[in-house]
Amino acid sequence: MPARTPERSLRETLRQKRAEFILETAEEVIIEKGYHAASMDEIAERAGVSKGTLYQHFSTKDELIFALIEQRSRQFGQLIEQVDAAPISAQDKLERILYAIHVEQQLLSPQLLHLLSHEEELRRKILERRQLWKELREQIMNQLTAILDEGKAEGVFDPEMATGLMLYSFVQLLALRGQEQRFALDHLTAEEAVEQIGRLFFAGIKRKS
Repeated sequence: MPARTPERSLRETLRQKRAEFILETAEEVIIEKGYHAASMDEIAERAGVSKGTLYQHFSTKDELIFALIEQRSRQFGQLIEQVDAAPISAQDKLERILYAIHVEQQLLSPQLLHLLSHEEELRRKILERRQLWKELREQIMNQLTAILDEGKAEGVFDPEMATGLMLYSFVQLLALRGQEQRFALDHLTAEEAVEQIGRLFFAGIKRKS
């Protein structure tokens, strides 16, 4: 295999950054116009690239959406890895993850999550790629499970409570993002919501004295 030259590495870096910018632009256009009304032409124009360049990265609008979801899922896995490596307690790690999702609004925006949840055809297409999502999901679930087990080992989380139930509850808290109005939580600031969500969750899994 030929060694990478500095020029080749630079081209690859620029290509990756351009793809990331296209994804960010596409998210903005889809939120603004809706999935069906958003066109590849407008995404290319807003991103400042030619249609040919756009199609070199993403052959269809569906592929663009899939890439966006995959990118944010991998970013979530990286976020958990970074948090897990910090010299802090398991509870602090989970609180940081909640803060990153609800306050810093990392991953998919609430508006796009809401939009995708109402597009039956797109949801069907996403499910058709279930093998990829399964691998990403399992990685994230394993990472969160390890943190919960760490909390049990620290003597903070209830050792008699099934880790799977803890995991399910925590994931549901992450899924609240973008649904604040539906559950009459939109009067709370993001910080207030995270504080109350955390209080509810950690009180439930805390080891009984």
